[in-house]
Amino acid sequence: MITVSHRALSREAFAKGALRAARYLVTQPKGMFTMRDLIEAQHG
Repeated sequence: MITVSHRALSREAFAKGALRAARYLVTQPKGMFTMRDLIEAQHG
């Protein structure tokens, strides 16, 4: 069994990440994206 978990330390941090992801997604064509896509877009 493999378990992956995630815990946000604050709602503010979670909300900032969600907004950043949303801003990225609205500029992309329809499709599926990974967290790697989002992270690379932020650092690329």
